[in-house]
Amino acid sequence: VIGAFPNYLEYVGHLKEEHQVHVKESFFNFSCREDFESWRTSDRRDASYTLQTKSFKKTCTTAYFNCNRSDSKGFMSNCIKNISKTGGSIKLKGTCPSRIVATFLQDGSALVKFIETHVGHEMDVRAQRLTQNDQNYLLQQLQAGVSSDRILKDARNLKNGEEPSKLNLITRNDLHNLAYRKNVDKTRHSNDFVAISIKVNEWNSNGKNYAFLFKQMGETHPVLKSSDFAVAFMNGVMERRFREFGRIVCIDGTHGLSKYKGWELTTLLVKDETKAGFPVAFMVSNRKDQIMQEVFLGALKKRMDNVEGKVLTEYIMSDDDIKYHNAWIKTMGNNPKRLICAWHVIKNWNIQGRKKLKGQGMQKSMKKEMKKFLTASSIELFQKYTNEYFSQLKEENEKEFLIYLQQHYFKSQERIESWAYCYRSEVGINTNMALESLNRYIKKENLKAVGYIRLERLLDILEEVVDDKMWKRIVSFKRPHRNTYQGRAVVKAHKKAEKVKENVEEKGLGHFSVLSSSGDKYYNILYKKVCITSNCREMFCEACLVCIHKYSCECVEYLVKGITCKHVHAVAMFEKEKQKYVLDTAIEEHQEEPQEENTTIIEEIREFIQEREFQHEVDSKERKQIVIEQASHYINSMFNLDADGFKVFEKNFQEFMDRNNKDLGMTTSKRKLDKQTYFPQAKKKKGVSSNT
Repeated sequence: VIGAFPNYLEYVGHLKEEHQVHVKESFFNFSCREDFESWRTSDRRDASYTLQTKSFKKTCTTAYFNCNRSDSKGFMSNCIKNISKTGGSIKLKGTCPSRIVATFLQDGSALVKFIETHVGHEMDVRAQRLTQNDQNYLLQQLQAGVSSDRILKDARNLKNGEEPSKLNLITRNDLHNLAYRKNVDKTRHSNDFVAISIKVNEWNSNGKNYAFLFKQMGETHPVLKSSDFAVAFMNGVMERRFREFGRIVCIDGTHGLSKYKGWELTTLLVKDETKAGFPVAFMVSNRKDQIMQEVFLGALKKRMDNVEGKVLTEYIMSDDDIKYHNAWIKTMGNNPKRLICAWHVIKNWNIQGRKKLKGQGMQKSMKKEMKKFLTASSIELFQKYTNEYFSQLKEENEKEFLIYLQQHYFKSQERIESWAYCYRSEVGINTNMALESLNRYIKKENLKAVGYIRLERLLDILEEVVDDKMWKRIVSFKRPHRNTYQGRAVVKAHKKAEKVKENVEEKGLGHFSVLSSSGDKYYNILYKKVCITSNCREMFCEACLVCIHKYSCECVEYLVKGITCKHVHAVAMFEKEKQKYVLDTAIEEHQEEPQEENTTIIEEIREFIQEREFQHEVDSKERKQIVIEQASHYINSMFNLDADGFKVFEKNFQEFMDRNNKDLGMTTSKRKLDKQTYFPQAKKKKGVSSNT
């Protein structure tokens, strides 16, 4: 029914006879459906017509493509959202006669009737849709990983005299909707938690146990609540890094990475032989307390102890929150020394100093004075600088800040050793910046500073980050270059050494003294040993032919940061110039002969590529089981609701059941009872007995 007309034919006739509208009609024959689709997409016809309905007969199928401005429901629109738009709804208060009627015959040919004339509206660009060709173009860009900014910039290019099309006027929201409809992100399921269950199943296929912790909402757990959620994973690459470089572990949490408010990502990170950070475990959970960390680390210990023995960690670095260290001691079976990130220590001092220090002079000098005892290279200097600063605070009557330092950072020897540089000599780490940098990389580069994403997508991104780190390692091995943390640090130290190489003085056999660039201090350099590995490349300088293990220095750069400092470079230059270079001949010969590839790294690369090749995909049977299990866990979680919350759930669940039963054909929408089937019986003839 078209308004007051029973069909389109009478409606078009009315326009012709009563309103003298010239309605142009065209007829086409196509040999196949592909030719019809090609014609429909030409001249951007598919931008203005949408498939309204289909009719099926034994000999043919007819498809009706109506003008997308037509309001098939008549004058009253039920869509309040469209009415509230600034530009108004694109729908007419009526019906446009323009349409495409395509009849597809059994032999594949198509008969098309095209009513070209539009009535009641202009051909506004805002009312048109993206053509199929435009959608395919944008889809290719999105699937190729082209950024939205770049796609929008390219779409704005117009030729001279060309009118803007819908493609030229697309927005970021259009790209988002297209990516959602076409599943560019390869979403496993519309429900986020079902999708996570499917991903965990992929991780743990073939006994891999990558997702070593998975606690779903509604699932019972001996420690966590029924409403808690946690998922943690470590793949084969991460496990190898942890076993090889697990001596020092950095751990920290960050929030704002998913659409679930208050949920946190916990990251475990180590530093490899190039001093570059590498993540070895991730956990996403709805809790931030020590109990959740104990569950996480306990599952990690079980995962690591199953094969190839234990990992003995000597140092654990985190922020000033004690929960990570306490959880580690309680679950991992050893007691590593706790190190507090120096950046967090300085940050806390600055915040409290601005609040508690009264004198402007003390506030200005605070950072410089406190850095003296923080970075002191020896215990004697640490005690000296500490006593001097505490005396200064007493003289200036800054008791509040003095009490704060004594209660929070000097309350015990163990507490002092956790942050003072002099107690972490030759450890090789002073801050948690590698982990902070990783979190910043995830947020800025991968999430594009958009935190409102699905948890499934976050897990995919974390896996991509690990792959990216591994590929950088492969590139660095196959194509060595200096654009790494280690390379930049070595080059920087060598350039500084050029300025102080004249300040080197030989004190004895294997003992040197270097005057600092400021001229107020001498640093002692001692010859240590020749590396057992002839091709050692840890903090190696190609110009000086010296690695981190050759000499020792008492400066902060060497003792705390683990860098081949400028003083070591200066001594190496001094010995080379004096013809007293005692570096073992194995390293010198190593520079002249081609290096043999490290078999460990080659094996590591091979296993990494194999892991990527054999990725498991969940089949329909597994998918069905996962969905049913997730629904069961969700229903179990409803036991924790209060009375009002359960009423809402009960109402929604009943609506779901009614809708599901209707979709499955288990119920009917008929209002009247079905008529009882009547089976008439033959009438008996009068006078005839039933016994005869």
